[in-house]
Amino acid sequence: MSYLFNAFLYHPILNSLVFFYNTIAFKDLGIAIILTTILVRCVLFPVYQKVIRQQVLTAKIAPEVTRIQKEHKEDKEKQTKEILDLYKKNKVNPFYIIFAIIIQIPVFLAVWKVITTGTSSAIGDGLYSFVANPGTLNQMFLGLVSLSDKNLIFVIAAALIQFFQSKMASATTPKPAEGAPKSPFSGNQLAVMMSIMTLVILWNLPAAVSLYWITTTLFSVVQQWIVNISIKNEELKGNN
Repeated sequence: MSYLFNAFLYHPILNSLVFFYNTIAFKDLGIAIILTTILVRCVLFPVYQKVIRQQVLTAKIAPEVTRIQKEHKEDKEKQTKEILDLYKKNKVNPFYIIFAIIIQIPVFLAVWKVITTGTSSAIGDGLYSFVANPGTLNQMFLGLVSLSDKNLIFVIAAALIQFFQSKMASATTPKPAEGAPKSPFSGNQLAVMMSIMTLVILWNLPAAVSLYWITTTLFSVVQQWIVNISIKNEELKGNN
């Protein structure tokens, strides 16, 4: 399993970062991290796009689901059938979200490993023959920020962007049906919790990790906006 992780995830991402570092990043590790993060997110764009779209559509059909639950509250079998028909008509598959998140976990771990260990010292094994070994990577970003040290400004920026992204995502979360247990947290509270978690996670980590977090979260914001716009006026198909 470790071999597969390294061969198909860690090494390709590490080589991408070193390639960018040697070429268009001009020996700037920060720029190389940004470009590598964007590359990874572009490769995973269809997966993230599908997940976000499913979330938005699920929220959009929530009122119709609630109507069906009320209308057939005494007939659970018919209620389930109509809800599944509604999902099918609108191409909503809640299980896809779980599946897609599971797929993303090893990719996230590989990027995390590259950022936290692959850039901390001289590059060792794992480079492809066509990727030149730069030796020890320059840890300065734009000649101003040491990426090997923690940086409070980067941590706060990451937390603020995470708050904004969480707010956007929570706006698409379907509301629970009448009578169903409600979440004890509002969208604002969840966004605050996510930003606090970001602060806790990044507080003592090198600025390189915060830079990665900022880049990938900004990418998520843009992708969420694209999905929201694309299906804003999309007509839903009801069961009536």
